[in-house]
Amino acid sequence: MRLFYAVDVPAGPGLLQVLDRLKGVQGAKVLAPDGLHITLKFIGEAEEAMVPSLCKVLDRSVAGIEPFTMRLRSIGCFPDPSRPRVVWAGVEDGGILKTISERLEKGTSALGFKAETRVFRPHLTLARLRQPIPGLMERFDDLPEDLGNQRVAEVKLKSSLLTSAGARHTVVHTAILEEGRQVV
Repeated sequence: MRLFYAVDVPAGPGLLQVLDRLKGVQGAKVLAPDGLHITLKFIGEAEEAMVPSLCKVLDRSVAGIEPFTMRLRSIGCFPDPSRPRVVWAGVEDGGILKTISERLEKGTSALGFKAETRVFRPHLTLARLRQPIPGLMERFDDLPEDLGNQRVAEVKLKSSLLTSAGARHTVVHTAILEEGRQVV
């Protein structure tokens, strides 16, 4: 199974406006509004027998974290504006997401999964480009920087099946963020 941990993000009016604009970019693979998510930890290939342990890692990683609101702000890209390959929406204060990501990293590493070497930068991938398009980011200059608030009340373990039509994600386990919730 190809697995990852994520927070789903419903597409509000600001995100829909950006997605519509991206649909007009030749060579852009724009994500569907109902498939938007922030990846907290990509696990990769795992044996199905590991799923119960990975579910426990998720439950422990969100222990003591209450539902919260995050603000999506600005459009950016990786690796840099002169040669964009991935277009994303940023998260204004990703401190709680970073905490969860660090806990997931620690828990999965203890199970023998490869640790991520890159610094976690919470972002919402909106599109991938077949080739860099210089000047692409200027197309978003007239859009509002504030893309809306999103309430986060759960974190999911998902499987990803790669198909010719794109990735199909299935929820494997959901951890609900609850006030005062503790997991041992």
